[in-house]
Amino acid sequence: MNAARKRILFFISSYRESDQHRYDRLYDAAREFGWSIKVVDCRFGRVRVPELLDFWKPEGVIVDCGSGAEDLNEKTLGKLPAVYFNTKQGLHGRGSYVYSDEAAIGSLAARHLLETG
Repeated sequence: MNAARKRILFFISSYRESDQHRYDRLYDAAREFGWSIKVVDCRFGRVRVPELLDFWKPEGVIVDCGSGAEDLNEKTLGKLPAVYFNTKQGLHGRGSYVYSDEAAIGSLAARHLLETG
């Protein structure tokens, strides 16, 4: 592996076909920035975060929040840069938060269907 590639752990807690576009954009950005994305599946129980961090030694983490993401917080991640998808601002401590307003998306879809009959 190229020594210049930054290793990023991507914790997912569910997989839905509707999320694929988000994952595709993430992988596009990873290629553009020279990141190596390592996916950690949290769907089937808790993961041992300290051991994963020690093994992979990532430069940052991305967390698709949901069940299994409870341990992914400032206490376990320390000063590691973190980005959290779809969770309340500050819930996991320090980090950047990206939120998709599902209610607004549903409302727009319903309005469109009603307007088009």
